[in-house]
Amino acid sequence: TDAEARATLYEALESELVARRQLHILYEKPVEAAYLPSLRGVSWGAQGWVDLRKLWFPPVSVDEPDEGEA
Repeated sequence: TDAEARATLYEALESELVARRQLHILYEKPVEAAYLPSLRGVSWGAQGWVDLRKLWFPPVSVDEPDEGEA
């Protein structure tokens, strides 16, 4: 088909340009990110980076021990 022929020609052209160092393909590999459910402000920018300036954890309430404990 025409689509297959175009794809074959495109791949040949791409290979030739890369071999001649006239084409440099830049890409990023997708990765998975895991984070604690309590982490707030997690957002990704246009290039897939987490904006570290917006990360925060909610305050944890610390209970005072009763007089009989420790």
